[in-house]
Amino acid sequence: MVTPLLAWRYAFSKSNKHRKISIVIMIAIAVGVSAIIMILSVMNSLQHDLLENLKSIESFHVHVSNVTGLTPKTAAESLSKLDNVSSVFPFAETRMIIRNESSAISSTGRVRGIPPQLFTTDNPFSRNINISQDEDFTAVPGYSLYKYLDARKGEIINIDYLGKGRTLSLTLKELSVPVSGVYQSPISEFNRSTVFVPFDSLIDGLGEENVIYGLFLEDDSIRSIEKLTEEVKSMYPESTIESWQEIHGPFYSALLLEKILMYVFLSFMFIIIILNLKNSTIRLINAKRRELAILRSVGATRRSVHLMILGSTAIISSLGVVIGTVLGIAAGSELQSIFSFFNDIYFSFTGRYHVILSYPISGHIAEGQIFLIDVLVIAFTSVFTFLGSRRLLKKEPMEILWHE
Repeated sequence: MVTPLLAWRYAFSKSNKHRKISIVIMIAIAVGVSAIIMILSVMNSLQHDLLENLKSIESFHVHVSNVTGLTPKTAAESLSKLDNVSSVFPFAETRMIIRNESSAISSTGRVRGIPPQLFTTDNPFSRNINISQDEDFTAVPGYSLYKYLDARKGEIINIDYLGKGRTLSLTLKELSVPVSGVYQSPISEFNRSTVFVPFDSLIDGLGEENVIYGLFLEDDSIRSIEKLTEEVKSMYPESTIESWQEIHGPFYSALLLEKILMYVFLSFMFIIIILNLKNSTIRLINAKRRELAILRSVGATRRSVHLMILGSTAIISSLGVVIGTVLGIAAGSELQSIFSFFNDIYFSFTGRYHVILSYPISGHIAEGQIFLIDVLVIAFTSVFTFLGSRRLLKKEPMEILWHE
């Protein structure tokens, strides 16, 4: 009777002269699995962090506009009562030319009028930025823009933008406000181009028809957003609803294409690993041809020998998968430390830090992906073992010993 203990001894017994081959195959499986998990962790982290920053800082989860007949406060309160909506903030934004008269420096960018609660309450935006400002909220530029303008706290900056006119549809508006603080976000372009001002001060120049309601959701999946869209449309038929996927359409499509290409690359990598597993399995079975023939000649049945080969291979592949998964998850959780280590090495040779290695990254991989990788590796190894052993066991023991 074939037992797990017998299969273990057949794979790793010290008296087994092919024990090294079993260990090499186990290590190869572990390296392959850990490499795939690490690559998935890096790519998922880059996309996850970038998308999270886009929909929480650059935009909200959902934009609702063209809500007529209500004041911004009343409309925001009614939208906040919908299911799945965690918070609502009315805002307005437009292009601008910002000037610092004292330094004679100007720049183009975007001015966004927001309620101060966006900074002070707990929401995805406030959790993802660092801000330092006075109690009196007047103007808060990004750190990069703040440094470029050579501005100081309390210094007056002038913001020119096109707003609603009395005789003309658009007219040049000017907003002169002191700098009350500065913010820093993970999106460098956002820091360089965006300045926040109080919602009321900007909407007076743009008009209430340009109010946009930014919604943060508890669940921002496509299905949840579609359900929310139906609810908003039933309340405000003339309104326009845009999800964060639509707001960042071209960029989101590029990320999806990048993800598809990543999976194609990983598929080729997985195929190479599987082919190596196939060759290693066949090599292991062929190396044990003589032993298997002797077992058959002393009375072991085809079924018992077949089960012993499958059991030993299952143990080898399972150990390799477990070790590779543990190493992959451990390395994925310490990606920032690993990147910093190689960045320090790069700095010691070049005298400067590498842009990619300096990127703040944290491992992110779904449990389902790990499970799928592990199952596929064990399944393919078992299939190759089954086919190889069945082909070998079709031969008679004396035929195998004769050729040996």
